[in-house]
Amino acid sequence: MIEGDVEDEPTLTGSFVENLRRIFEDVPIINNYDLRIRVLRGIGREAPENKFGADICVIFSVNEDDYELSKGFLMQAKWADRYNINVNGFGYHRPSFSMNDEFRRMQGQCNDMLMITPDSFVILYSINGFTIVPASSISGIRKQKGRIQLYSKHVHDFFKEFIMSFIGDSRLSAPDDDTLEKLKSDSIADYILSIALKQTSRED
Repeated sequence: MIEGDVEDEPTLTGSFVENLRRIFEDVPIINNYDLRIRVLRGIGREAPENKFGADICVIFSVNEDDYELSKGFLMQAKWADRYNINVNGFGYHRPSFSMNDEFRRMQGQCNDMLMITPDSFVILYSINGFTIVPASSISGIRKQKGRIQLYSKHVHDFFKEFIMSFIGDSRLSAPDDDTLEKLKSDSIADYILSIALKQTSRED
């Protein structure tokens, strides 16, 4: 990919999603399974991306005579070269970030996704390749001097582990707003309950 190949990040995300769908359709061992990919709208005050923090929701389902599974993950997309994110081109990537306004905005998006599912990630588009960082790693960073370096997985390795079920939340069974809202509400309720239990424990 060259800088001039696409006009913006949403266009690049659309191309990535279409290529991903094509790969699943062309691989015989997985093309009998169901892959649903939703690109969340990012324009407008009530845009789903603004509510849930994600650009992409992926659901993978298997329904065989002796095995049944449905699971998914959320993913925010960033064009690394436009946000001062360095992705080296040698072996396994360890992208580095600057603690700037865009990084803090990305942390907010990660927090929103993590309220829905721990299986939340950020995919970095770069001329050196695509790589994926856990949202929890980005969310956990506090103020640091210099650049922040995090572990990541190459996109090929990530989806291999997704298919093998090392990655994916079984509670995330559909990509629609209602499912995402329900998981977010459940997470908020659990958080409030944990605070109440802690307060009760201190009083005792």
